Amino acid sequence: MAGELNISLLHEHIVVQSFSNLGRSHDNTVAEPFFVTLKKKNLYGKDYTTEADFKHGLASYIEFYNTQRPHRTLKNLTPCWVEDAFMSSK
Repeated sequence: MAGELNISLLHEHIVVQSFSNLGRSHDNTVAEPFFVTLKKKNLYGKDYTTEADFKHGLASYIEFYNTQRPHRTLKNLTPCWVEDAFMSSK
């Protein structure tokens, strides 16, 4: 039942769920570094006392990760810079 609800929600919002073939986890390749650094830099060793503190810490890290942290796979540019450059070229 929960799976059916999730699929309906995806269709309702015109979202295509991605599945790689077994043994070919390319879909996760981009997300994995984000979650590794999120855990190392923002979750492990932090003592959030409230849910609000946790949400603020998470939002701050995502902002930093996308706007200030250079990414090797993006030739040491930030994701926001690359996206802005792409959109400007259209």
